[in-house]
Amino acid sequence: MEFGVFLTASIPKPWAPGEESRVLLAEQEFAVRAEAAGFGYCWTSEHHFMEEYCHSSAPELRLASIAARTSRIRLGHGIVDMQPAINHPVRVAERIATLDILSGGRVEFGTGRGSGRWEWDGFNVPEAETKAVWEEAVNCVLAMWKTERFSWDGAHIKVPGPRNVVPKPVQQPHPPLWMGATNPATAREAGQRGVGALLFAYTGVADIAERVRLYHDGAAHPAGRFSDRLNLKTCWAIGGICEPDDRKAITDYFELYLARYAPFFARYWPQAVGGTLQMAQHFTQASRRGPPDVDQLIADGSVFSGDVKRVTEAVHRAQETGVNQLILGLPTGYLPKERLLRTLDAWGEHIIPRFSG
Repeated sequence: MEFGVFLTASIPKPWAPGEESRVLLAEQEFAVRAEAAGFGYCWTSEHHFMEEYCHSSAPELRLASIAARTSRIRLGHGIVDMQPAINHPVRVAERIATLDILSGGRVEFGTGRGSGRWEWDGFNVPEAETKAVWEEAVNCVLAMWKTERFSWDGAHIKVPGPRNVVPKPVQQPHPPLWMGATNPATAREAGQRGVGALLFAYTGVADIAERVRLYHDGAAHPAGRFSDRLNLKTCWAIGGICEPDDRKAITDYFELYLARYAPFFARYWPQAVGGTLQMAQHFTQASRRGPPDVDQLIADGSVFSGDVKRVTEAVHRAQETGVNQLILGLPTGYLPKERLLRTLDAWGEHIIPRFSG
């Protein structure tokens, strides 16, 4: 099993002066510590207009800065919003290739159609076309990397040519491809397309096992593949802290982070479905009942908090689902930096060695 960290730049109010700088710079430090601890991937999200929830609106700049401070950890976009009004395909091709060069070929290219109307409306993106545009935009970027005489006359994207989109990525024919998958049907589609699935779901190990099954079913029945270079992997984004005091780690993670974080789902995704909606409902309702039921949280398999023994057991259950990678989300703006650094060290010393190799 592989391991990654997920840096989302969540910054809750009230904002003290310099709070954004503090959090963004702390996440650079987390990436460096994660590499030293043995994590193989560093993922960053891309969101727009989502104050408190995510201040990571320029992930390519963040990853470039992390690339300069690291040498081995792979740099993942989780995800690039492929709507041309937000990120034109030419600019995506240029930025991804440049980052791949500067990092020595360490880019993981995660793509998606965007996360919802809150962002799309801000860029005047019509929701009905977002999936078709995403598919065309990915194919357009891949075509730019394959030729020095590029032009495109598609249903949604027009690039007159011939033009050479430079530079080209180090990894050939392109960096590994991924797509965001928040719903079971999308997990199956990722398998059909031969790209990695970033499973942003919060409904426990049983649900993840089903999504992994759907992914491999899709891979066995290919359709709409973007490339001959396949990336048949699944990642599960999780969260938690690892500390000697088992109960305090679980309770603090829930009360100081998840209970405060969950309402953002209702704010930014009022039309949410699938795993996103279930996560919002579960934690919002639980927060109203008072202190969390620690044993039930662990039994659900959706919170990877506790002491080393507890977290190791959770990772083992995750491994049994068949998922290839766990991505540990760090609640940077909610818990002290020192506690999160200790969590990374604990994973590196006690957990990752048991499951790697």
